[in-house]
Formats: sequence, structure tokens, C-alpha cells
Amino acid sequence: KIGTEGTEAITHINTSFDGKYISICERNVEGEKGLVTIYEIISSKKRQTLPDAPDQANRFKSNEFVCSAFSQRREEFIVTLCGAPDWQILMWDWEKCRLLSQVSVGLNIPQGMKPYVFQLSFNPMDFEGNSMLLTGPCNTFKYIRKDPEYNLIIEHTQINNMDQGKKISPNFTCHSWSQETGHILVCTDNGE
Repeated sequence: KIGTEGTEAITHINTSFDGKYISICERNVEGEKGLVTIYEIISSKKRQTLPDAPDQANRFKSNEFVCSAFSQRREEFIVTLCGAPDWQILMWDWEKCRLLSQVSVGLNIPQGMKPYVFQLSFNPMDFEGNSMLLTGPCNTFKYIRKDPEYNLIIEHTQINNMDQGKKISPNFTCHSWSQETGHILVCTDNGE
């Protein structure tokens, strides 16, 4: 059984690159903080629930996490995006249950706009595991870099919304990194 008893919904599921672990993002009841639980896939054993301490839970207000991504270079690192009102990316060392860093992504998602789809991933061509991408609704395109002290820095925040005179939807539904070049392919909800 996956998921935490008493929470409202599972909002996102992701696996580690080596296929050993799965992260479950959840929306909790009003007044409680969102949760991310990491399980071993083969044994179904719960390895960690984040946040696990009041000082970590006090760093955000949201009752949900909407997406997560494991680092392929350091499997103990995971990044998560919490929902409204914070819209913050949090970087964790989940094995030590430490919150390493966080950054607000400055989103203003209209209230009642659900379901919304976010995707967060590490660049597979970045051998240091320092760069990530977040895509989602309302022109959400955030290129994030981790510095040596684990500070998260948002570098690029916009994408050209016009392609040869055609209007492209502002709702990005997914993205993928080229395994050969490290370039990004972004898809929208109208198939562009």
C-alpha cells in the first residue's frame, strides 16, 4: 500500500533513475502540510517521509506537493515543488532527512485551476547534477541551477510564446531532455 492514511490525494509519482525508489507526493487535509514519501520499489518498504521535523514543515505553508524529481547523479537528492500559496522548490537529502535549500518560483496560478500538471527534472547531460527544469501551466518555464552551497537559483524564466506567427498555448504539460545534446523539448496542452 502506498500513500499516507488520512491524506486527500496522491498528486504525483516518480521513480529514481536506477529504479530502486519511488516518490509519492500527496495533498493533505486543510491545515496540514503536504507530504512526500519515498519507498523502496522491490520491498515496498517506506524509507522516508518529508518533512519529518517541525522546522522543515515551518519552511512552507502548502498542504500539497505537486511534483518531485530524483537526481540521477546523487540518488539521495530529491527536489519537490509545493503548491499554493508557496510555489517553492525544495531540495532534500532524503536519506538524511535534511532540507538543503529552497527557492520560490513566483507562480500566480489562478484559484480553482485544477488539475494542473507540473514536471520537474534534472538535466541528464549535467554530470554534476546542478541544473533542473520546471514546466507547468501559465507559462511556467523555470531553469534552475544549484550552486556548490546547495542554493537554488532560477536563471531562465521565460520561453518565446510565438513560433513563426502561431500562438502557442501558455500551459506546458511536459518536457524531455535530449540524451545527446542536453537540449529541451517542451510540449503544450494544444500539442505544439
